[in-house]
Amino acid sequence: MEQISLNIIPKLQYSEGNFVLHSGVAETFAALKELGASGFASAFVLGPERSGKTHLSMALTEALAGEGRSVQVLSGLDIPAFCYEIDSKNATLPNSHTPDSLIIDDAQSYFISVEPGGSGQFVSLYEWAKRNGVKIIILSSVPHQDYPCDNHIMSRIKASAQLEIRPPAEEDVIRVIAVLARQRGFKLQPRSIEFIRRRLGRDIGSLEKYLDRLMHLAQVLGRSIKRDLISDAL
Repeated sequence: MEQISLNIIPKLQYSEGNFVLHSGVAETFAALKELGASGFASAFVLGPERSGKTHLSMALTEALAGEGRSVQVLSGLDIPAFCYEIDSKNATLPNSHTPDSLIIDDAQSYFISVEPGGSGQFVSLYEWAKRNGVKIIILSSVPHQDYPCDNHIMSRIKASAQLEIRPPAEEDVIRVIAVLARQRGFKLQPRSIEFIRRRLGRDIGSLEKYLDRLMHLAQVLGRSIKRDLISDAL
């Protein structure tokens, strides 16, 4: 039966268990795991809004932790505070050891605000990472070509490994829909998954928006998630 609790909106669970290593992200995930076997390295990962960048960062953190490697995850908006911390502590992190990798999620939220001449913070962070052998992984929904930054930043981003999150292949979509539904607290029957797949295609952002709408309708209308509601949500 396809049902959902009607009085609780489940918090999305970002974990390796809920991460689908589909064909559009598998190559990038493998490259990030192997990024710079030792010492400093950097990568720039481009993925559209709601393509799974945050989920990728969480799954990568768990995978690297399983290998005994430490990871620090920041939002782009956290960069100024992080730079202040490493500067004020003589380039060491407070109350912690220096991580093996630094993941900057939603990096565009920082870079689109950095005008020419304002590159000092990121350059300091980048050079700190080089001195300490920290890998930098930048996740962005905006191509770096659209950043207003000067060459002090752009040259460092362009020198990074250039990776991308693409839509899943057709054969991966059924598994993606099932996991996205589970992440939201409900289970879909195979026939319902196929019904959705035929109508929404392979774009993860569209699939997520649809499943969020389906969940919302179930809660507002007090109805179980069955074929009629699945059709109405489209």
